[in-house]
Amino acid sequence: AADTLKRIHHPHPHEDFTTTPTTTRLTTHLETKTIWHTTGQ
Repeated sequence: AADTLKRIHHPHPHEDFTTTPTTTRLTTHLETKTIWHTTGQ
């Protein structure tokens, strides 16, 4: 089932695409992962 997973992002209806692009639109498609490392072991 994970092979068919799709993410769909509908842009804000009043988003101005003529302005200089920033990373704001990109952040909806990014994932944050944390890896915990033990210290001193």
